[in-house]
Amino acid sequence: MGFSYDSGLVTKLDQVRFLVGDADETEVFLQDDEISWLIDIWYPKGSIYYVAAMACEAIAAKFSREVTTTSDSQTVGTSELQRKYLDLAARLLRQHETLLTGGEVSMGGINAGEQPDPTVTRPAFGTGMHDFVEAGPQDRGDEAAYLSPEWEGWYR
Repeated sequence: MGFSYDSGLVTKLDQVRFLVGDADETEVFLQDDEISWLIDIWYPKGSIYYVAAMACEAIAAKFSREVTTTSDSQTVGTSELQRKYLDLAARLLRQHETLLTGGEVSMGGINAGEQPDPTVTRPAFGTGMHDFVEAGPQDRGDEAAYLSPEWEGWYR
């Protein structure tokens, strides 16, 4: 347990502390071991922004047990801190989603700049595959279509 932070943001731990705003060693919300655990659990699922959002939710959970107290017309409301960290978690999740959706065009495994492999045989279907009308409709799925005298003209 402890606190470490380097403003060079070289390690993932420093990056999480920066994004969460937990860089003041006089007021530490998460220990290094806690952040390291969050990184181990959540970093494989996304980006450092996702880990930071989970860290914000952990900090908000710490503030959830605090109560608002009023004494001599002075009010201390830690529930505001909980709400702020939950809002920060939501913003970090949106930034994580932006990271995932930005960049190259993704078409489900098709790379826009990819060239066909010349060693692979071209598929047997393509433009004009339905031009032979005597074969019947070729796009009926499981339904069988046969040419028969009573169906004359059905392909017109």
